[in-house]
Amino acid sequence: MFDKRTTVVLISIMAFSAVYVSMMDAGSHTGQQVFMRGNNTTASPVYDLTTIHLSVNVTNSTNSTNSSVWLYATVKNVGSGSVPMTVTRLETDQLGSMVGQNFNTPSLAPGQTYSVSAYFSPIAPGFHRAVAYADYTQVVNELNERNNHKKTTYIA
Repeated sequence: MFDKRTTVVLISIMAFSAVYVSMMDAGSHTGQQVFMRGNNTTASPVYDLTTIHLSVNVTNSTNSTNSSVWLYATVKNVGSGSVPMTVTRLETDQLGSMVGQNFNTPSLAPGQTYSVSAYFSPIAPGFHRAVAYADYTQVVNELNERNNHKKTTYIA
């Protein structure tokens, strides 16, 4: 293939491959070295949604002892691949039990965010929990399933 003394080394490691070619003149110690590299495989995308924000806004009612609450949450795709439509859920404890609202979250490209908000009323006076869930119905097989929710407490 080559008219000079040639050494060819093929290096292949997972998604990276390279070819090292060394060509020497027959009667000398000088030569030309060529290093070619390329990516001949495509890495699989990594899917990972996370809840990056959860906040609570409590409004005290003027005509009763109960309050109302707005929950706000932001979901982010921190993976390297676009994720399909999922469900984001916001929950709080209301009159002794956890209640929630589901929101269809559109397909998100890597780095993209989506925000939702929910209104709950009446909320009795006292300490309460609020939770936001990304991919609530577990549609996406993610790198880290444990970063899908964020919790907080508040006083009404």
